Amino acid sequence: IGGNAFPKGIKITSHSDRYVVKDDLFIDLKERRIVQCLKNKESVEIPKDIVEIDIAAFEDCDLLQKIELPATLTKIGKDAFSACWALQSITLPETVTSIGDGAFFLCSELKDVTMFDSVEKIEKDTFLKCKSLGRIYVPMGKKELYGENLKKRQHNTLH
Repeated sequence: IGGNAFPKGIKITSHSDRYVVKDDLFIDLKERRIVQCLKNKESVEIPKDIVEIDIAAFEDCDLLQKIELPATLTKIGKDAFSACWALQSITLPETVTSIGDGAFFLCSELKDVTMFDSVEKIEKDTFLKCKSLGRIYVPMGKKELYGENLKKRQHNTLH
């Protein structure tokens, strides 16, 4: 089952050992990934053992203002938070190594992003059309590396 497989607001009951629904999150326990947020919510806390947020898992969650990411997270998939208009700030855990294409596309209220030097791959259009984005905090010594990557793709400012 891939990311964003179900319409928002659908009620899912799982009798599977692999797939569960917890706090309106459809979770693949085997792969330790969030498949999809099933309800448009203002705040979400991702369970502590999750390593991946799947493709478009939170797409169009336009009420989402706050998300807590676990220290186990390594990958944020393509369009994972696309069109989460109310999201204003995000801190990626030190374990994140990959951010997918358009992961924060159209997060128009996103102002601040903090990331660590574990991020090895930032795909194209990650922050495209984030019109309020004023700062991306990166580790000392990584500004040039990340700056070139982001400048080519999003035309945003690094601080």
